[in-house]
Amino acid sequence: MTAVIFDLDGVLVDSFAFWLVLMNDCARASGHREIDADALARSWGQSGREDQAEFFPDWTVEQVTRHYDARMTAYAGSLAPRTETVDRARSIQRQGGRIGVLTNSSRAFTDLALLRCALTPDVVVTVDDVQQPKPHPEGLLVACRLLDTPAPAALFVGDSACDAEAARAAGVPFQLVGSPLPGACR
Repeated sequence: MTAVIFDLDGVLVDSFAFWLVLMNDCARASGHREIDADALARSWGQSGREDQAEFFPDWTVEQVTRHYDARMTAYAGSLAPRTETVDRARSIQRQGGRIGVLTNSSRAFTDLALLRCALTPDVVVTVDDVQQPKPHPEGLLVACRLLDTPAPAALFVGDSACDAEAARAAGVPFQLVGSPLPGACR
């Protein structure tokens, strides 16, 4: 492997508690009902557009995104780096390897999460950088190109069927880590 690309949510950082408090902050601001952990788990990994339709139907996607961006730093303490995976990424870099991050999360959230992990990948590809988010292979292919690594020579480390599907479609070997949430595609 000449490069290892990591998913973010559930792989480098445990963000479930973060999203629960941030989405409930948005629910209060928009006058919608509280979102319980079970509802978030069932919807985990869906797109921002799907979140907006399900939880904040009176707000636009842009309003939800602006609210998230404005309030996310208030809840940064809820982001828990996954030490084992973060240490693995650092070890790869110390040994001269290159690492990337591919996520269906926004650039703002990704920057915050990577700061909490104290990790500086060589390449970061977010949902803001692609036309088609995972499970489409576009993001992985972009990351491989930016890492100057052919897809078969890279490794994608993820926690979901969505990640595995993106890897298969891109021709990138895949390694499953952690305990995947049903449908997780963040």
